[in-house]
Amino acid sequence: MPGGGRGARRGTARPGTGARRARPGPRRAGSPPEPPGRGAAARRELLDAGIEPIAALWATGTRAGDRWGCFDLPCTCGGLLPDAASTTLGVTAAVRDGRAVLPDRAAVLAPLDSGAGTRRRRARLRDTGAAPARVGAATGTALLDACLDEAAASRLVVDDRLALALCGALDVGDVRDEALRRCLGPRAADAEQLWAVLVAALPSPQRAHPLALLAVCALLRGDGALATGATERALTERPDHVLAGVVAASLHGTRDPRSPAARWAGPGGLRRLLTAMLDPSAPDDTAAR
Repeated sequence: MPGGGRGARRGTARPGTGARRARPGPRRAGSPPEPPGRGAAARRELLDAGIEPIAALWATGTRAGDRWGCFDLPCTCGGLLPDAASTTLGVTAAVRDGRAVLPDRAAVLAPLDSGAGTRRRRARLRDTGAAPARVGAATGTALLDACLDEAAASRLVVDDRLALALCGALDVGDVRDEALRRCLGPRAADAEQLWAVLVAALPSPQRAHPLALLAVCALLRGDGALATGATERALTERPDHVLAGVVAASLHGTRDPRSPAARWAGPGGLRRLLTAMLDPSAPDDTAAR
């Protein structure tokens, strides 16, 4: 662990020289991995790189419950690693980045599946056969922005009538384009809140549009689990959904760097691709980066 000052700055400027990984070996509990003296060797290498370490530590892994301790020191510091999400540092980092600290993937996807009351609401809308209201592009965009204003002020409430009106608005291609622009712009957080509410409110297959838009917002902020779940559900609702297919391709590119979709992989790749889709006149080199 490097200390502050010039050595730390030098270490930061030289990737790969500031950390050493010790291969774990079968030792008695509380003892460092093999071979003896590895801590001293790591310390020398760090000093040679201009980094003055505060301490040399070993660990059998990086998961909760793995053993750790100090190398070559009589202090007997050590123990078991805690769950990173439960530490002050982990929670602080999550709050700083605007991320929820959730225990598992099921908890991440829970908002997509909703509770019994929400499912009854969707069933009621489906069984009544109420059709989404037909609106023009200007009216639909104005309705969209009004809802985003309400979301920004923490006043967003979507009743059945408003849910159907928004559903009808998203059936208009120009309104969907504007919705996508909101996902890419400074109102992305407000837009994600609106899509999540619509996903909970609308029955199949009407919720395919908000599911795909929710997937866009989630992936753009780096939440791959939620993006994957929303994309899978959107494609289940409508297998030919274009936007959901685009997000699915971006997610596939992150898993297979050899895939043609790799150029559009991840948050940055998806942003470039969607920007190019919304503005076909953009220079080719901008779209391909």
